[in-house]
Order: sequence, then structure tokens, then C-alpha cells
Amino acid sequence: MLKKFLNLLENSRGMIHCSIMLLTMDKKELFLEAETTVLIRGESGTGKELIASAIHYNSARKDRPLIKVNCAALSDSMLEQELFGHEKGAITSISFKRIGRIEEAEGGTLFLDELGDFSSSIQIKFLRLIKEHEYERIGSNTPIKANIRVIVVTNRNLEDAVSEKRFRDDLYYSINVFPITLPPLRERRTDILLLANHFVSKYSHRMGKSIKRISTSAINMLMTYHWPGNVRELENSIEHAVLLCAADEQTAGTPLGNIFILPYLRFHLTLIPAEFYSRHVTAWTVFIVGGH
Repeated sequence: MLKKFLNLLENSRGMIHCSIMLLTMDKKELFLEAETTVLIRGESGTGKELIASAIHYNSARKDRPLIKVNCAALSDSMLEQELFGHEKGAITSISFKRIGRIEEAEGGTLFLDELGDFSSSIQIKFLRLIKEHEYERIGSNTPIKANIRVIVVTNRNLEDAVSEKRFRDDLYYSINVFPITLPPLRERRTDILLLANHFVSKYSHRMGKSIKRISTSAINMLMTYHWPGNVRELENSIEHAVLLCAADEQTAGTPLGNIFILPYLRFHLTLIPAEFYSRHVTAWTVFIVGGH
């Protein structure tokens, strides 16, 4: 099932190389073909942005823009300008009209990374966008119709925010129509090897190397480690390993052949169980990739 999903992501204009099982494949048409707002939740590094991109590039809107906004990186005033745009003279010291990201996404998909930080005023405006499909630029009273699909991502506990009156309950219900929760990698260990092989293939091809497989000892290490950085950490570790592998090396003939240190294991040694440490770290804490 995960392999089919990876293939789905690979075919997303060649841009998406993902991470995880989203949901059962027999239901993928429900969210790919629908116009419903999608809420993607999960820890950092689980692949939320890649899932959002996969949804867009496998939908009817795939030939239209996918506009991404990192909401957490902007102040309230800057975020409002970024999303809705403004008329000429509406902002002090700014003498030009600006098209907002919502308008840029017309006909396509608007991807919002971390809407849990929205201020109450932006929540009200965003609720109108979701429910009525219209908005106004800052400094204008003229409504603009919006033909967009909205995908929102968060790792915040929105239920707590609603109960504490920090997040509007009507907005929560409006975006929670099709929720997708991505489990951390430590809770789906059966995916680790398939993902690791996927990333080995990806980076071997990108770097022009002929790495065929991951050795049994390295697989044991991958399966034992708890991956606090989730799929992002796994992918970065595999990229690092492939980078240090000789271009013409396909077989691990000796303990010194095709060996590359896994940096995250070195960094998180204090988090590794004692049994794992004695069994693997004393064996150099390495990846060994071979061709047999």
C-alpha cells in the first residue's frame, strides 16, 4: 500500500518524493477529486507539505498554481497583507497595489502552513473565504470571488485552542471536513525499510551512483532507532550516507568498504537504549550498503 502511495507521489510532476502512507488507496479519489478543504495534522517531519503537494498535483487543479504560505513566519499585519493583498495607499508608506496569495492561487490550491497561529481578525476573514468563497483586499470594500481549494497544515492541538477560545470553533469545523493525521515514523516501523530504499534509489540516481541495497546490519539499526525527526530525519540521513559512498562502489566487501556514519545516531547517543548502544555503536555505528 505504501509503495503504491510512493508511486503516486513520484508521478506528481516528478517533484514529490514522499514519506508515508496517507490513507487507504481505495479512498484516494475522494480527496483528490473533491473540492473539500483538507486539514493535515502531524508532528514536524512527517511529510505534511509533501502530502499537500501530492493532493494538488493529482487533482483536477494540477495545471493551476499551488501557492504556499508559511503563516508562522509572518506577523499578523504581514500575514494579512500576504494573504489578502492591499489597495494602493491602504498601507502607510506603501504607494502601490499588491495582489495577495489568495488571488495568486486563483483556479488552483492555497496551502497554509500552520494556521493555528492566526489572530482573531484573520480567523474571521479566513472563515469568510472558506464559507462564502470571497474576500476583500485591505483598503477595499469590493468583494472578490475566490475559486481555490484550501489545504491547511498544523502540528498544534486545535481542540485545546478552541476550548481556550484562542481559535474559533466555527472555523475549526469548517477546515476539519477532511482531516488527515500523519503518524510519527516510530509508530509505523514497517514503513521504515520501504522508505529507506526509496530514498537510497532517489539519491543514488540524483548523484549518479549505483547503490543497490542496504545491508542487514544497517537495516537493524534503522529499525531500532526511534527517529525523533521522523521521515525528514530518515531522508536526510540516507542522503548523507549516499553522498559519502564511492560512486563505483556497489558491494560491502570489508568492514571498511561502503561505510558511512549516521550523524543523527551520533547526535542522539544519549537517547539510544543501552542494549542498542552496546550492540551497534561498538560496531562503528555505520551504514553498510552493498550490491548483493
